[in-house]
Amino acid sequence: MRSMRVASLGATLGVLVLGSAALAQSPSAPAASAVDCGTDVQKLGYSPLNMEFDYFRFTEQGIREVTDACGIELSIADPKGDAASQVSGIENLIAAGIEGVGIVSIDPVAINTAVEAAHAAGIPVVSQVSTFEGADAYVGLPEHEFGRLQGQANGQALLALKPDKETYKVAVLNADSLGSGLLDRKQGLIDGLGESVTNYEIVSDVEAWAEDTALSAVETILQANPDLDLIMTVNDPGSLGARSAVQSAGKALNTDVIVGGLGIDKRVLEGVLAGDFPASVSPEPVNTGRMIAQALVTLASGGTVETQIDVPPVLITTENAQAYIDLLYPAQ
Repeated sequence: MRSMRVASLGATLGVLVLGSAALAQSPSAPAASAVDCGTDVQKLGYSPLNMEFDYFRFTEQGIREVTDACGIELSIADPKGDAASQVSGIENLIAAGIEGVGIVSIDPVAINTAVEAAHAAGIPVVSQVSTFEGADAYVGLPEHEFGRLQGQANGQALLALKPDKETYKVAVLNADSLGSGLLDRKQGLIDGLGESVTNYEIVSDVEAWAEDTALSAVETILQANPDLDLIMTVNDPGSLGARSAVQSAGKALNTDVIVGGLGIDKRVLEGVLAGDFPASVSPEPVNTGRMIAQALVTLASGGTVETQIDVPPVLITTENAQAYIDLLYPAQ
């Protein structure tokens, strides 16, 4: 059964399943022999959010591992964060003869036009990051667990670094407009925090998922809340912008204000090693890309896959951050 082959592929490719303790683990290499190349698939497409983000470049890397192994052409339509450009880019991919497309929707409503066009041409659609109406399958994070791991680490850092506070003041930088997956991730952050501490107050919950907007948002939050204890973010650009704002305000990281790192941007990983962030969580983008490609190949070949294919996240600490740097940034 095709769906079972996709599920087993995830295990073979080294997706690291976490127990409740969420122990830090090292990234693993793929097993190329596990790739199922389907039946005569020639061309696939990928429409990310923005290829300026490392996460999507690493997703592309994973997709290419499968397409290269199968002799399949991969075309990328980078919308650079613009919803209208994403729709037109996918329509161009369809016109160019793709047989399957992976999409990270910028606008879950606007994307319907492109999804309908793909289905009218008999082209399967796999969603990433956040699902949307009409997607044949979703491949990616169990979003709530992704956030929960980081929220739990944030709470533990509060207890370790500020054990005597009566009430912790917390700010959340969200990406609510990007869809239900990011809402689940934010709720995971809050739930994970609550597993470690209950005496907290969320003083700000604002959308700021790009590095520049996060910097500006945190500057404003700190002005209103100079005694802020913790900033939780839903992605790595948000974490980096928050760190810059804290430093610009003359506050000490992990002494005055804790910024919860999130993601696998090299600067976040180095920040974990340097002690700027108490931890981070890897969304495992390379594994995600491999599984998106495998799902598309299977669907384009007439097979079936599970409608939700989860790629479990991995907690990153000082114990395994260097291993991720070595794997993801070997030439830098």
